[in-house]
Amino acid sequence: MQTKLLIVTAALSMAAANVVIAQEDPAKGGFKIGVLTCQSDPSTQKNLIVSSSVKVDCELKYNNGKADHYTGESGVAAGVDLNWKRTDVLKYAVLSASQDATPGAGGLAGKFMGGKGSVTLGYGAGAGVLVGGSDKNLTLQPLALEGSKGLGVAAGVSFLTLQHKPAE
Repeated sequence: MQTKLLIVTAALSMAAANVVIAQEDPAKGGFKIGVLTCQSDPSTQKNLIVSSSVKVDCELKYNNGKADHYTGESGVAAGVDLNWKRTDVLKYAVLSASQDATPGAGGLAGKFMGGKGSVTLGYGAGAGVLVGGSDKNLTLQPLALEGSKGLGVAAGVSFLTLQHKPAE
């Protein structure tokens, strides 16, 4: 049963990250320039029932194979968050208003807000909607799914804050 749930969760997460967006029609949301994948660190989770936060490490993988790295924080700003020892993997398509998105410039740094709902019992899934963020013409695909492992349920106003981590 858990294996089937893991397969379904992985498939949903991959589907969310690979939603087809018109590559040449900015009127439909811009150009898809890559995929942002964030992994939570469960040892940093702070859970106050009506709010929560967890540190995340993220990689923006551009369509041309280059990558940018970000650190930040994700969580529920207001709502219900009853998660314990949970690991999340979040995937978002990254959109640009133009085709000129420079790898290494940290253009995705910013704060995104929205709504979230998730359920985890062993393996689980959730959905989130985030808007806002960078003032440098990059944004996240508004709707994304997440895969998780642990125990819990969450729903409410969610956030994701990203800071660029320059290459060393």
